[in-house]
Formats: sequence, C-alpha cells, structure tokens
Amino acid sequence: MKHLTLALIILSQTYLFSQDLDNKLMPKFLKAEDYFEAGNYLAAIPLYKEVQNKAPENKFVMAKLAVCYIKTRTNREESVKLLEKLVETKGVDPKLWYYLGKAYHLTNKLDDAIAAYENYKTFKLKKKDLED
Repeated sequence: MKHLTLALIILSQTYLFSQDLDNKLMPKFLKAEDYFEAGNYLAAIPLYKEVQNKAPENKFVMAKLAVCYIKTRTNREESVKLLEKLVETKGVDPKLWYYLGKAYHLTNKLDDAIAAYENYKTFKLKKKDLED
C-alpha cells in the first residue's frame, strides 16, 4: 500500500508539471522519465534538453535536467544555473537545495555548497529523504 501511494504521488506530480507540454513533446518527456527512473541519466539528458528548449520555463524538466547533470558529473555549471533559478521559486522542493549544494560542491564553490546544504538542513525532512 505504501508503494502504491508513493507511485500515485509521483504520477500526479509528473502530470501536474508536464501539463504545459504539447503532444509532440510528451513522448520525449516520458522516455526521458523512463531513463531517469532507471538511473540512465546520460540517456535522459538529450531528451530533457530537447523538451526544455521547447518549454524553457517548465520547472519540473529543469529540475530533472539539473539532477541528470549532477548524477553524470557533466555540464556542472549549467546544473548550478538551473538550480539557482529553481530555488528562488516559491514552494520549492527542499531537496533542490541539497542538489544545489552538490552542484556547488562539484564546481568547487565550497562556501556556496555549505550555505546550500545548511539551507537544506533547515527543512525538517525524514531521514529516508536524505538518501542519495
């Protein structure tokens, strides 16, 4: 039951954040999501980039692309730019602060990384959310 609830939450978030994607972009977005969920971040990057080029303000796509860059340790500066923009958004997912800290860390901006990690720690998250 716990897994079903989690799956429904993920599906509803994907639906809400993908509403501004047109019918031509949706198959690419869904394929990128499949790659992302399978941990194949390198394969997801070009698909997310293509979707982002057509829907540049889609925050969900921006976040997924930034995480892909971090996980593959590619295009680190771009991950910083994307995440900096995202954390300025009202009601941001707290985990994006963690990823911003990681992106800063990978780009040797250690003071910024510490500040982002500290900001992340201010959110009261369950221990399982800290996995990565």
